[in-house]
Amino acid sequence: MFMCNHCPFVVHVREELVRLANDYLPKGIKCIAISSNDVANYPQDGPELMKQLAERDDFPFSYLYDESQQTAKAYNAACTPDFSVFNEKWSVFIGDSWMIVGLETE
Repeated sequence: MFMCNHCPFVVHVREELVRLANDYLPKGIKCIAISSNDVANYPQDGPELMKQLAERDDFPFSYLYDESQQTAKAYNAACTPDFSVFNEKWSVFIGDSWMIVGLETE
């Protein structure tokens, strides 16, 4: 999922996201969170504050920082929270169908 510290929508559902991630861990389903916000414009979304929030709210998932915004662009993430669901073959569920993910790496 794409999220950030300051987004009011994320703030509103953050507790439920943590609960949902905890509920699915025993079923072998893992979550990750990625913040792609520009820290110059949104200093509250910087990596150190992300770490503090993850520790304070006991995130059961990694909270990653996408400084280049390359990952967010690859997934067309335009707002937060934004979700992608993958199967065991790393296909992503978009709309009503599965698509193979083809991310280019440098």
